[in-house]
Amino acid sequence: MTAETYVKQILKKVCCNSTKKKEIKKQLLADIKERTAQGETLEEVLSHMGTVQEVVDSFHENISEAEQKKYKRNKRIKWAAVIIVFLAALVYLMYWSLPKAKPVDSSKIFSRTTVEEKLMETIRLLDSGDYDMLQKKSSVQMADVLTEEKMEPVKQKFGDDWGVQKNAGAVEIMEVLQRGKYFAVCQVTVSYENTSVTYTISFDESMKIAGLYMK
Repeated sequence: MTAETYVKQILKKVCCNSTKKKEIKKQLLADIKERTAQGETLEEVLSHMGTVQEVVDSFHENISEAEQKKYKRNKRIKWAAVIIVFLAALVYLMYWSLPKAKPVDSSKIFSRTTVEEKLMETIRLLDSGDYDMLQKKSSVQMADVLTEEKMEPVKQKFGDDWGVQKNAGAVEIMEVLQRGKYFAVCQVTVSYENTSVTYTISFDESMKIAGLYMK
């Protein structure tokens, strides 16, 4: 153990104000320096001075009980303040991370008509397997997903032959704010001759495809 570590451990346990702590630190380091200069090894000096707790107890004999209680109370208050700040930051982070949704009709960013057109266009491109065009209309992340290699196995889960599209149900659209970014999230069920698929497709503020889920 170094002299600095020894003194630091003592200061952590002594219940007094910062001014006294500075005096104690100065006193202890000076004593250690003087005794090692006289030929004692650091180990011998620390052994003669006593354990950390023994030194702390000796200092507490000269510090009033009232001051010790005040120090402990202030320390608890500081820790409580740190915990409150941490919890507040955690709550804010959770609030910021969780998606917050509202109907698209009240959006100042997205137009329901435009979003519906993009939605149905995306579904038509999926039906026809035009993955090159889908990638051009997607975010960078989604462009890696909307490939024939990845999407055809997904479509196969709904059947080998869907047949022609018959009709689409009511379109639900919500504006979602998540992590500081806005998205238009759409859901619609489309009926085909031999199956039906519920699409959940999202668009970013640039109307690029940002997410796609089929069930």
